[in-house]
Amino acid sequence: MTKKLLLVLLFFIFCENCKAQLELHIQELNRSENAINLEIEIKNTSQTDSVLFYFPRDESVFMSLINIVFKNKETGKIHEYWPSDEILDIDRLFVTKNNSVLILPDCTGKFQQEIRLKRIFPYLEKSKYSMSMQLSYEYGNLETDLGCKLFTGAMKSNSIEINR
Repeated sequence: MTKKLLLVLLFFIFCENCKAQLELHIQELNRSENAINLEIEIKNTSQTDSVLFYFPRDESVFMSLINIVFKNKETGKIHEYWPSDEILDIDRLFVTKNNSVLILPDCTGKFQQEIRLKRIFPYLEKSKYSMSMQLSYEYGNLETDLGCKLFTGAMKSNSIEINR
């Protein structure tokens, strides 16, 4: 009886530790006078577990879950990206095949995002900036019926240098 209990306990501990771990990486693709185009890469570092990842395309939803920050390297002043005039209070987001990607073990999901410079407040001056992105899906109340483990955590990206 003790061996069975020990095996069950070890199985639950093992299953608890077999969760997909994601890393967030951003890279500048190109820049124009009005926008910065980013590639956003979500890497599943797990060797065993897949994860369903939701990426918001609606700008008002984007603002509720994702924060993009520019920090002036000379002054330390913080600037934030506000892609919409409104922020939705998210009661529930339903994740489907059309608004998500299943990231398999040791694989990557990539997205492109245009950052419109006129939507950064306060406006960026001519200077060097450190830019980073934070995702916070902990309070978004994400739901799905796709039968996959859904990412509901938080993560922060690497920082990239932007010259304005």
